Amino acid sequence: MREHFGCFFQMANAKGSKVLIVGNKCYRCGHEWLPTGDTPRVCPRCKSPYWDRPRKSETDSEDNEFEDVVGKVFERLEKVIKNHKDDMSEEDISYELQKMVGDLSPEEQMLLKKKLLEERK
Repeated sequence: MREHFGCFFQMANAKGSKVLIVGNKCYRCGHEWLPTGDTPRVCPRCKSPYWDRPRKSETDSEDNEFEDVVGKVFERLEKVIKNHKDDMSEEDISYELQKMVGDLSPEEQMLLKKKLLEERK
């Protein structure tokens, strides 16, 4: 089941109290509408089948963040390896890498995990 994004409508019933209804909003043209049953295949206004997906450019910033996080980890790992004069075993390198990932902020760890899971698909 797909999510319905960011569109809420307030309606008054017969007694005048307000009811909040979750609606649909197109990522492409911004059109908002009330659901009429199943998840729509296209936006009723612009007819885009991608109405419920952000444009690629909106996800590019997340890719750049991911590259920054990975770059930061590998820079630190290179320094550790150089300090040990290249005599580290693969197990030592793996241990240091796990430590460095553990030192990342929770947001950076979630971003790293999300991107790695996407790559597995």
